Amino acid sequence: MKVKNHKEGIRRLEEFVTSIRYGEPQAYKNLIIFPLYTDIVVAAESRYMLLDEAMKTGKFHIREVSEGGSVPELHVINELDIEVLLLEGEILKGAKQDRTVNSTIIVGKGKDINMSVSCVEAGRWRYESREFERSDFIAEPGLRKEKTRSVSENMMCFIFDRSDQGGVWDYIADKQARMNLYTQTSCLSELYESRRSQQEEYEKRYTCDETQTGIAVFINGILSGCDIFGVKGLMQKVFKKILSGYILEGIDRSFEGEKEGEADYNVLRNKLDTFFKDIATMPKFVYKSRGEGYDIRFDKEDITGFALEHEGNIVQLAGFYFDDSEGQGYSSSSSRAESIRDETYYRNRRRRNIRRRQQ
Repeated sequence: MKVKNHKEGIRRLEEFVTSIRYGEPQAYKNLIIFPLYTDIVVAAESRYMLLDEAMKTGKFHIREVSEGGSVPELHVINELDIEVLLLEGEILKGAKQDRTVNSTIIVGKGKDINMSVSCVEAGRWRYESREFERSDFIAEPGLRKEKTRSVSENMMCFIFDRSDQGGVWDYIADKQARMNLYTQTSCLSELYESRRSQQEEYEKRYTCDETQTGIAVFINGILSGCDIFGVKGLMQKVFKKILSGYILEGIDRSFEGEKEGEADYNVLRNKLDTFFKDIATMPKFVYKSRGEGYDIRFDKEDITGFALEHEGNIVQLAGFYFDDSEGQGYSSSSSRAESIRDETYYRNRRRRNIRRRQQ
């Protein structure tokens, strides 16, 4: 539900964005990461339990909403005496099909809610388990930004927080075509697993210090996005998982990338200045989160993103950049026309399979 009078939350977000400082960049192959810092953080690390920790207790459950299930929603039960934080983009495995979380949410103590999700496994609609399990991955920024934009558009136009599910499936089908790797159920987490050894090689090159609150990432010299947290110590806990999505997209696009040392870091800092200035000044819309707090949305032609505000504090800010040149090099030695024909073929084949299952 849209909130008409929450100017204080918007003011806090804009203050948060303008406080961001950059650390020294860390680079490996085509991936450049700028550590981000802000002094506007709250010492509330022990207030929120993360999904990975909560699931280990046996008192936090994510299930289908009913025996029959519903693709865009899951039921979350928190039996703990602590609030649990689920991050947008986290991939959940099991039940009738794998999903990814559409919006960062806080599940209150002892509460149960329905959560908005997107399917990332189009070829399965049968129980693999009764409850979902965590995964090691967060969806890559290319998928996250498309999903975030469609969720924001639906919230603004139709007052519901669902993604463009067909667009999510198309993205995964295109990714399979680019990777020339096809799983039996079009399962995104299986695609990610196939790149684990390469991912680990990237991970070794990046560190997160004890005062860091976020990262901004460039892939092939193009700004991809940022994730920033306003809770002290939270970035250190989620760093590896947040980084995983950016690395996986970097690997996917590595053949078109710049070599190490080619980037002009001053130019990239200027791009970040413009990016954060735009986020601070662009229009924002506030909605009551399905969990605790408020979901603040912003969207324009080349930027989309969100922030979760809870009790006057910005818990997470995620922003993504759209660049006209992205995706131009996804075909390898073949021509772009051949690549488009291939991607269209596999997309149409997947749609036909889905229609058959629905009949």
